[in-house]
Amino acid sequence: MRLHSSTITTRLWITRRKRGIPRKKLVALLGHTTTSQLCRWEQGGQIPNLCNALLLSHFLQMPVEFLFKDLRDDLVHCRRTSQGPRDDP
Repeated sequence: MRLHSSTITTRLWITRRKRGIPRKKLVALLGHTTTSQLCRWEQGGQIPNLCNALLLSHFLQMPVEFLFKDLRDDLVHCRRTSQGPRDDP
């Protein structure tokens, strides 16, 4: 499956910047002690787990569906592709 890490990265970084939340503050809100994990998410090196994605959504005041839209779309597309064509009655 292909992930749109650059789009995810841009959305996380831009949203955080638009909200005026410094990395250190967001990291503290997430319960982390360093900014390294957030940096990896913003740079596309990793994708946050569900708990962190939900917290990011809450603190950035942006739906998870927006922050991770391309990832969701890829997952749905892969799921539909793996199921093959449907025969509706």
